[in-house]
Amino acid sequence: MLSRLVRLTLAAAALALPAAAQAGGTWVYGATQNDVDITWNDDAGNPAYFTVFQLPVSVESATGGDGQTCETPFEGDATKVECQVTSENRFAWRGPGRHGHSHVHTRDSVPCGSSFHHRVSEDNSTYKDEADITGPSCPTTGGGGGGTTPDTTPTTPDTTKTSPLPEFTGDFTPRRFPRHRRRRARGMFSVQFNNGTADHVTLDIDKDVRFNTKGLPRCPESKLNHASDKQARSRCHRARVGSGTAGFAGTDMPFIAFNGPPKDGQPVIFLHFGPDSPVIPGQFEPSTLGAPFGQSVTFDFTGVDGGISSLDATLDRAFGHGLFFLGASCPDGKITDRATSRWGDYAASSTDSTFLCKSP
Repeated sequence: MLSRLVRLTLAAAALALPAAAQAGGTWVYGATQNDVDITWNDDAGNPAYFTVFQLPVSVESATGGDGQTCETPFEGDATKVECQVTSENRFAWRGPGRHGHSHVHTRDSVPCGSSFHHRVSEDNSTYKDEADITGPSCPTTGGGGGGTTPDTTPTTPDTTKTSPLPEFTGDFTPRRFPRHRRRRARGMFSVQFNNGTADHVTLDIDKDVRFNTKGLPRCPESKLNHASDKQARSRCHRARVGSGTAGFAGTDMPFIAFNGPPKDGQPVIFLHFGPDSPVIPGQFEPSTLGAPFGQSVTFDFTGVDGGISSLDATLDRAFGHGLFFLGASCPDGKITDRATSRWGDYAASSTDSTFLCKSP
């Protein structure tokens, strides 16, 4: 996650990709035992062109960390999957402890405690063996004969630990909006964590507020990776939709927000922090919470070592023929938004913010 800020003068405080837990990498269950998320690294810390995993069960599909489809079966073996590393990520992931991500969907359940054989190609021609990708151990429950029986329940959020509670405000200008149609608005969202950090931040937005990217110029992530602020503005100025800061290691790092190509038919924005930091994606989706929410946007900071302690964003853009990036109406005198934080497998924490609006 997480291009996730200033140049070399602040290199010590710049966002960095987190160290992997061990050589080779680790895997955890996703939504089911047929879905696994793999965190991998090159043991020598060298940039890799391809990575190959061999699982104990057949693979149905897989994607790399940038969403690219991986090849499976590979080498005629349905248990093997090969993922290409894009040129941008190849160098973002180099160095000791740097890592990449892959998501794999399997035909049968992946046994807990299993290891995946791992190889990488550093020369775009040959593969070399790496340390195995290791997974969660099998919890045990008492057996009838005094032995133990594996419990293969997939990893679920740890409800005994909670992600930090966000302090959240969502404000808009102007304060007066039409009752039944949306007009251009500027949204100002502030999320603060006083007792920890988060690696995911989701904003669920009131149904009376709408983000619209139809007709808005788009900037692909490839134009932002490793780009200076000046280069990013030059390449993608027409796709700019906002700006703000994110708190990292006690420092507020500035970013520029750009409209990106849609993913799965839904809008995406990119937060660009500078040439030495990962680009942070913000994925829009229909909110799953129901009324009064309509849209949600999730910012993925898993590529930021230690997560973030704050996120402040101002979003606003008009782009010809009466079109605008953010619009709002005020049929009932209030706009309610919700910020949700997540850290690892901890239970999520949420805070609502209500903005009192007026209508003519």
